[in-house]
Amino acid sequence: SSTINLFEKSKIRNIVSKHLNTKSQNLIICEYQFRLDYPQDKKNILKPHQDCSYYPQDGSANQSLVCNISLQNIKKQMGSTILYNRSHKLDVVKYQEKFKKNNLISTQKRINKNQINKFKKITLETSPGDVSFYDMKLVHCSGLNISNKIRISVIARIFNPFHKHFKCFQKKTLLIN
Repeated sequence: SSTINLFEKSKIRNIVSKHLNTKSQNLIICEYQFRLDYPQDKKNILKPHQDCSYYPQDGSANQSLVCNISLQNIKKQMGSTILYNRSHKLDVVKYQEKFKKNNLISTQKRINKNQINKFKKITLETSPGDVSFYDMKLVHCSGLNISNKIRISVIARIFNPFHKHFKCFQKKTLLIN
């Protein structure tokens, strides 16, 4: 509940509501992640990707944002987020959904490097309490934490459920006889 409360601040809701052109009380804030990145740990690093391919609630990918709150000083050496400047202009990118990595099939959705090579990489260095928002179509990735500290961050996705392309998450039930 403490993680959820971080995102429920009126300042965050007001900024997003202006950007998505809806009332702040209409927003759905969900898909929370409390992320710990240990030094030299490569298991949870995602290659360049768009969040809209993992969170399909916004069918247009134009009425949602990623919100990242920094809980500490995060510098490049700690594996801070790398953004591909203006890559959201690509719209939703076709990606490779399954590929082999160390003889295991990965579910990470990879973007072809040729599609993003032209975009300048920006390393997002933050201080405690910094809040960053970015488009769900913005291509981004995690850097590798080469410091001797654990990188801690919290992330959520924010949606406008009143937009005509919003899709409610549907729970599918499997009946076994």
